[in-house]
Amino acid sequence: MIMSAPQNSLQSSKSVNTYRTVPGLIYICRLIGKDSSVPRVLHKHTDRVEVVFIVKGGGKYLIGDKHYNANPGDVLIFNNNVVHDEITHTSDNSLIYSIGIDSQTWGKTLLKYEVITDFPPHIKCSDNFNLLVEYFNLLWNSESVDYMNSHAAFTELIELLALSSRDASYSNASDVNNVFGEKILNYIEENFQNEIFLEDIADEFDANLFYIIHEFKKFTGYPPKKYIILRRIGEAQSLLVSTKKSITEIANSVGYSNISNFNRIFKKVTGMAPSSYQNYLKKCIISRSGLFENH
Repeated sequence: MIMSAPQNSLQSSKSVNTYRTVPGLIYICRLIGKDSSVPRVLHKHTDRVEVVFIVKGGGKYLIGDKHYNANPGDVLIFNNNVVHDEITHTSDNSLIYSIGIDSQTWGKTLLKYEVITDFPPHIKCSDNFNLLVEYFNLLWNSESVDYMNSHAAFTELIELLALSSRDASYSNASDVNNVFGEKILNYIEENFQNEIFLEDIADEFDANLFYIIHEFKKFTGYPPKKYIILRRIGEAQSLLVSTKKSITEIANSVGYSNISNFNRIFKKVTGMAPSSYQNYLKKCIISRSGLFENH
């Protein structure tokens, strides 16, 4: 049974270990107020699991092929290689945390609790709300908290989520069984970074164009054309954060040969230019290049 760490072990204090890393924790992000309104559109992670904790506010999330409504006290899990979309409902007092966890660290912990094969993407954690707030706050403020306390909070956080998953409710998800829609989605995932037209999809499956649009929208909630745009911009958002590529290089790598067109679409989707988006994230994330870099 997971218990809260002893009170004296979670007190803020300065230590010579302040800047040691927390193994497995890649980054932590905190979005406050209107900062959380910037869309983080369709994307996936290949090296990590992302955990989102709603303290205040809420949102709609597409995780894989299911839609979820998230409220305060809810945790969203974006597993490795699962495409997801994040649309938050914001207010001046919104507060949302997210952490990136190395896939191997996550897997080893869940295997210990025998939940790794069926870990739910949406967990209602209202019973442990105050404890989760304590853990996330401590991790965010790790520059002023010693290493042992940060590591204890991180370990207990994963264990708490693993145990909470056993009682997780799936009732808030829309479940659509659509084999053909999934086939279309897989085709788009393999080709969205290249020049792709709806006619190409129809030819691939020897199907009527309108039937393609209908089935895909029924499966994902998006028309194919909009999904492709969001998937490209979502991938661009990831590259802007995780690489040192130029904006032109990123535009080309996600299917846009015209940089002006890319800039226009990126701003239309996210509300800001690519360069502004990079600067915006700098104030929201403590990354592995600093405090949480693995040795």
